[in-house]
Order: sequence, then structure tokens, then C-alpha cells
Amino acid sequence: MPKLAGYGIAPYASLRESVELVERVYKEGGGDVPLELLVKFLGYSNTRSSGFLRKLSSLRRFGVGKTEKNVFKLSPLGFAIAAPTSPEEKLSRIFEAFNQVNLFRVLHERYGGKPPPDTALVKNILVREFGVEPKYSNDWVKQFFDALESLST
Repeated sequence: MPKLAGYGIAPYASLRESVELVERVYKEGGGDVPLELLVKFLGYSNTRSSGFLRKLSSLRRFGVGKTEKNVFKLSPLGFAIAAPTSPEEKLSRIFEAFNQVNLFRVLHERYGGKPPPDTALVKNILVREFGVEPKYSNDWVKQFFDALESLST
């Protein structure tokens, strides 16, 4: 399989954390919250904090929201996760967010939708077949398995 380019750092916020945050944004702000409030939700002191910016990037990577003029806004996918019309829709939309991260989607398809048998094998696949730098591979493995767990709960 050819290496796919562009896999640097794994999402900083897990899929589970992203879903929880989307639900809070919907509950507290109806879908839009100022970044100054979002930073407090995440436990950071200011909007320039590297941790905050990385978590914000994760939300965009999962396709659940975006920022516009210092306001975080849920995307249609984020709204569907936060305010589903059925449990099945919520799970389906979380799976859609999972698939927004291309490497998660490709690994999930590789194993036919079943959990991979071993984290070490996944790490080797990430490095050898997908070109993930070894220094980032543990984070990718952790986030991938956490995201898989989110799909089953």
C-alpha cells in the first residue's frame, strides 16, 4: 500500500471529548459560543494557549465546528451530534465525525469495521504504510482506539 502524505500530529482532543464539548456548546450557547467562553469550558486561561488552539483544531478536524470572528460555531454535523432526533442518528453522526479524520477512516476500513487485534500492529502500520512519524505514532494509536471506543458507547 502506498504511503499517504500529510499525517502529522494526531487530534489533540479525543473524539469523546469533542462530542462532550459539542454537547456543552449546544446546551450553553445554542450552537454558538464566544471563544472566551469556550476557553473556560476547556479549562484554559486564554485563547492563545497552545493547548486550547490544538483542541480547537481537533474540533475542526472532526468536522463538528469552526471559528468565525472570535465565535465558535457548531457545524451541521456538530448540531446533529448535540441534538439528535434518535440514538441511532447520534451514533451515525459520531461515526461521521470519526470518518472526518482520514487516517481513522482508512484504518477502520482496513479491519472491516472491527477493532484491530493489537496496538503494536497498528503502530507499525501507521509508521510503515502511512508514513506517520514514529514520534507521533503513539498519539495516533491512543486517539484511534479511544475513538473506536466512542463508536461503541
